[in-house]
Amino acid sequence: MKTKKLEQEQFKDFVEQTSAFVYFITKTGKFTFVNPAFSNFTGYTQNELLKKNLFQLVPKEYLKNVKALFNAQIKQTHFSAYNEFPILTKSKKIRWIGQSSKLYTAKNKSTVFCVGFDITIRRIVDQETLTLSKIIDQTLEMVVVTDKEGYIHYVNTAFEKITGYTKEEALGKKLSILDSDPSVREKMHHIWNQVLQGKPWHGIIKNRKKDGTLYDEEVTITPVYDDYGNLINITEIKRDITQEIKQKTELLQAEAKYKSIFDNSIEGIYQTSIDGKIITANKALLDMLGYDNMEDFLNLDATQLYVNPDDRKAFKTIMDRDGKVIDYELRLRRKDGKEITVVENARAVKDYEGNIIYYEGMMQDITKRKEAENAIRLLNAQKDKFLSIISHDLRAPFNSILGFTEMLLDDNMEFSAEEKKEFLTYIKHAAEQQLRLLNNLLEWSRLETGRIRFEPKPSNLKKLVENSMLSLIGNAHRKNIELTSEIPENITVNVDENLIQQLFSNLIGNAIKFTPQNGRVWIEYIATEENFVKIAVSDTGIGIPEEDFPKLFRIDTKYFSRGTEGEEGSGLGLALCAEIVQKHGGKIYVESQVNKGSSFYFTLPAVKKSILIVDDNKGDRQLTAHYMQQILPDYLLYEAYDGYEAMSIAISKMPSLILADFAMPGMDGLRMIKEMKTHIQTQNIPVIIITSYESKADAAGLLEHGVKEILIKPVSKEDLERAVLKYI
Repeated sequence: MKTKKLEQEQFKDFVEQTSAFVYFITKTGKFTFVNPAFSNFTGYTQNELLKKNLFQLVPKEYLKNVKALFNAQIKQTHFSAYNEFPILTKSKKIRWIGQSSKLYTAKNKSTVFCVGFDITIRRIVDQETLTLSKIIDQTLEMVVVTDKEGYIHYVNTAFEKITGYTKEEALGKKLSILDSDPSVREKMHHIWNQVLQGKPWHGIIKNRKKDGTLYDEEVTITPVYDDYGNLINITEIKRDITQEIKQKTELLQAEAKYKSIFDNSIEGIYQTSIDGKIITANKALLDMLGYDNMEDFLNLDATQLYVNPDDRKAFKTIMDRDGKVIDYELRLRRKDGKEITVVENARAVKDYEGNIIYYEGMMQDITKRKEAENAIRLLNAQKDKFLSIISHDLRAPFNSILGFTEMLLDDNMEFSAEEKKEFLTYIKHAAEQQLRLLNNLLEWSRLETGRIRFEPKPSNLKKLVENSMLSLIGNAHRKNIELTSEIPENITVNVDENLIQQLFSNLIGNAIKFTPQNGRVWIEYIATEENFVKIAVSDTGIGIPEEDFPKLFRIDTKYFSRGTEGEEGSGLGLALCAEIVQKHGGKIYVESQVNKGSSFYFTLPAVKKSILIVDDNKGDRQLTAHYMQQILPDYLLYEAYDGYEAMSIAISKMPSLILADFAMPGMDGLRMIKEMKTHIQTQNIPVIIITSYESKADAAGLLEHGVKEILIKPVSKEDLERAVLKYI
């Protein structure tokens, strides 16, 4: 008895002190005994637990399954079971218990003896492991785990789908089943040795599927170690990139094709930001706009290229409204200052929200086409004018010629000598009129079609007028008309001397013709306005009715009247005058009062004496300018940084002399001189080269290209003065 009692006390002490949960429950789950460990686990006191049922501690969402399992087990005569289920503690936390239970029956009384342990942490780890396992199995990348010899221990579903091997087929096999050829096997051998040394590897390998299909995979191979540093596994994370490589190859091919089209297109292609920053452009566009360097071009603002800034505003307005422009015609300015006409097709590129992010488009230089179209329009207009004259003016005199000729040849008609003389006089006058008309018509035709060489050069206006007057003084004397020139000595104009003398001859001749005896005709300088000299040829003649003013300068509405003494003209003289003035960029108009006289006003390009200094070194430019202010104080001085800027100034200002450096960025001295030869305004301007590179200048054959002199820096004021005064 003592021994049994001792054993009971020892058991009681063990139950009270053990960390294991010990508790008894009835078949209905009511607690009949709980030890302190279980009480602490649940948060309830032992007395509180003895008033409860086990199922009261199970969370509702688990209760049905736990109760069903317990009831099924309790029906067994001698059941012994292990179950895991959650307990809701007094503090409302869920904790997991691993319970071993056994049914004892004595004296018709059944008791379930339970021993349990806290498995909450293990359950969390198991859940995380399960979650991780599902993630790995469901990931799109292939995951393979091998031992250090390369035998496969694990593959995920992606591996099965991509390689064609099932898990059952792959497990236990060596990873080399995927090798595509011996070279890959050898490569993998080196990689494996690297990984075994603790160095992960990442790269691309060509492998073979179960069906023999080759594929490319991007793989990361990593060694896995236990807590003691022992290598336990090797993991491979692999991604099939076959399609990706194919797409990348196709993309590269497409890019190469696009780049070839972009680079070799004969049309200019560009992309610009909304605010006008040039993003990219092809060579054709650079060539079109005269730029050699892409970097220089990309530093431009697109708005700088527009001749008319309003064109850019209109372009943006259309883009913002329509998202594109089609056959948009505009004028652009090249780097050398020349203007070109282009036709543009462009679109606005938008982001996914519909916001414009940049513009892209193509430009075609249609300058030559426009010139051809204008030339055709001009030729058609000339043709119409020509046909008008032929249909009326050339035919009309033949009526008199043929009529009087037929009368004289008619044997049935007899005329006196005086009548015959009168008829022949009519015929002579008609023929002379035809000759004058034909001569003027031929002059006009040659001028219109460019068959007369147009060679403007600085000319003294007074001398031109006086030379024109020489052939007309006799006509003026016969009518006792005072003919005078009131042109100052120092007026210089940039004109074609032959054409201008013809202009003065026509205007002065008309003035004499329509001025009666004892009248006056004079030529005077009015003013210089905006680089043009204004001149007037005036008379005290019979005047012109104001309603006839619009007819004076048009060839298609020929204005004809006889002079004060019956002098005849072709009716084309003033039309020729208008063509000559317009050829020089000037304007012509008339002011007249009947019986009081007329004044024909016209403008010709003035030559203001100036010097152009071209040098990329600002200090050298300023020194040369300082010398020139002392040498030629009355001359205007223009300065340019390089040949491009110099050409723009030279074309518009036509300086008397150019002093240029030889070595300059962009367009150097030699290229500038060659370019000058292609422009009427600049081809006769003398050039003196001032350079530090004597040998380069000599080698370039500058003198052969028309350079007047080469001065070597540093240049003294005396040497510069000596050279300059030779050519001014």
